[in-house]
Amino acid sequence: MEYIRFVGTALRALIAGSLLLLMTAIYREDNNAGSHYIHPRHTMQ
Repeated sequence: MEYIRFVGTALRALIAGSLLLLMTAIYREDNNAGSHYIHPRHTMQ
């Protein structure tokens, strides 16, 4: 019973960690894309 609880906690931590990594990766990509998209608009105006 204790083993199952430990596995559940470890699994939850693993999922949380991977989600956090995914979020930061997406956030960085958004920032890079955003900087690329914003500049042409400024030059057009």
